[in-house]
Amino acid sequence: MIPPPKATTMARTILFLAANPKNTARLRLDEEFREVQSGLERARKRDQFVLAQRLAPRSADIRRAMLDIRPGIVHFCGHGSGSEGLVFEDPLGNAKLVSTRALGGLFKLFADSVDCVLLNACYSAVQARGISKHIQYVIGMKKAIGDRAAIEFSVAFYDALGSGESYEFAYHIACNALSWSTISEHLTPILITNDGVGKKRLADSKLAAQHPSGAADEDENYYLGNLFRIWTHSGLLQEDAEGYKYVLSAFFGLLVANGTKNPPETMQQFLNEAKREASEATSTPKSMFGFLEFDVSGPYESLDVEEGYFRLWKLACQERRMICAYCMATVRLALTQSVGEARQQQLIGSWQKRLNL
Repeated sequence: MIPPPKATTMARTILFLAANPKNTARLRLDEEFREVQSGLERARKRDQFVLAQRLAPRSADIRRAMLDIRPGIVHFCGHGSGSEGLVFEDPLGNAKLVSTRALGGLFKLFADSVDCVLLNACYSAVQARGISKHIQYVIGMKKAIGDRAAIEFSVAFYDALGSGESYEFAYHIACNALSWSTISEHLTPILITNDGVGKKRLADSKLAAQHPSGAADEDENYYLGNLFRIWTHSGLLQEDAEGYKYVLSAFFGLLVANGTKNPPETMQQFLNEAKREASEATSTPKSMFGFLEFDVSGPYESLDVEEGYFRLWKLACQERRMICAYCMATVRLALTQSVGEARQQQLIGSWQKRLNL
């Protein structure tokens, strides 16, 4: 039986935006993402990061990703055009310049959640300075940067973050990586820090701690609430009417891992929302009735949650949504806290075999 995990911090989400419009020079953006992903997967603290990507993003795609994902790190790779802006895509797939003012305005709205922005594009220092008015750590490029250098810098930067290093250390080791290679572009990236933003966020967090309102707790469980909704509407629930008991025990473990103050109460909120949606539906599968009447006051801790974690992992593999990528990271983190990293890797390896992945 897996013991309940210890409360810990949530994983940081990296939003990877890759734009290479059809009327611009080809870049190796897919290789950059693949190398960053590979590095994070082998990193010592890999469970503390979730990597989400948006390819060929238009303005609406970026807005929705920021709202849905609430990333802590935003990474842009593509073309830059100095004072004219960064190059994204229009609805036809052609280049669309987005101004420094527009980018700064966007990040101002998400200054409470974004820690770092990396603009891995030529001549992006202008946009970096504009964004740094609202974000504590911003990296841009003073001049043109080649594909090899851009990839090398990104990989080294996230290698350092994946080892638990700070943003500043990650920047310096990434620049050092360029100087070690035959690429003479180690002076191209610049890091702009705004300690005033960091101090304000620290003051806000202290104020929230002194006057808790529950808002932070609700935000921590936002993704789990969405995942709960996806699960209740998935075919997995209809396939096995008794399996929900295992999954609910797993949800309890994930709520504990997120540091939820009152997991049973939060579970009841999830159930109430499911009941409301079921009552509004034209037909509710019979397999849902027992699930909706589940007693949240039951001893979740006494249930073996391993099977529940496996079912959530299966759902995440089938759905392949951002919310499910978050689920995978949280399951990894909860298992590591409960049974250690070696056992976590063993369990997930066996699940991958069960799912023929």
